[in-house]
Amino acid sequence: VAEGKTLTMEKGTKVYFRKNSGLNFAKNSGLTVNGALGDEVIFRGDRSDTKYDTLPANWNGIKMEEGSLLNMNYARVFGGNVGLQLKKNDATINNSIFHTFQNAGIYAIHSTQFTANNLVMNNCGEADLAIASGGTYNLNYCTIANYWSLNQSMSGLGIFVTNAWQNDNGILELSNPTLNVNNSIIYGDVPDMISFSSVQSGSFTNSISSSLLKQNNKNILNLVGQNFLNEDPKFQNHYTKKMNLRVKADSKAKDNGTANYNSVTLQDIVKTQRPSNKPTIGAYQFK
Repeated sequence: VAEGKTLTMEKGTKVYFRKNSGLNFAKNSGLTVNGALGDEVIFRGDRSDTKYDTLPANWNGIKMEEGSLLNMNYARVFGGNVGLQLKKNDATINNSIFHTFQNAGIYAIHSTQFTANNLVMNNCGEADLAIASGGTYNLNYCTIANYWSLNQSMSGLGIFVTNAWQNDNGILELSNPTLNVNNSIIYGDVPDMISFSSVQSGSFTNSISSSLLKQNNKNILNLVGQNFLNEDPKFQNHYTKKMNLRVKADSKAKDNGTANYNSVTLQDIVKTQRPSNKPTIGAYQFK
């Protein structure tokens, strides 16, 4: 997509990518995804055999250059190398699912403003969400699960954050990012689902509130209010073949969120109304 142009995809659009292909956006371009519940916009590989729905590396991903703008609502993105790469741009992602990527579901490099509401992620080799260099990253009512099992040498994190990024000219860019997580689940197989990697004494600002995390090293986090650490969220089914990341009735996520809503999160990812108090933590309201 050329510089200055915007691509708009309406509900029901399905985009199939051959091996090693992807969707690239030049500087100051844009992508608008107007999906709907039950009529999502789908980005996937072109192999239609059922087994490829749960295998990564079938296509490259969506890559957005500096100054581009992403507005995504009701998308399903799966089965590639890096689902979405952002670089020094703004992005808003609502009611969308990213799963099964060889490296990262979303890789954000110094995104000036990144906001995700009702985002669901799972099954990414290095991390569901990888953040490099500066920017502000806001996660509201998200379910970030990672039960990666295809290559045990990969880290399988929920969120990886570093203050450094090496640009195309080989220059190391250092900037301290800010991560805000509210009413979200970040859980999976590894002991610490959130990891910070500091380069040259970089620092990290973070705020974690009303969330359920798998995290043994809690000293790196700024925990605000009531959070739940190392409590199994009791997903209905975390395996990607029949993935259902709703929680069961006896989950600690149920009734333990804080009613802190924006215009999107008044409803969950399947348009269930959230209550005026004690909502379910994560993208799915228990009902």
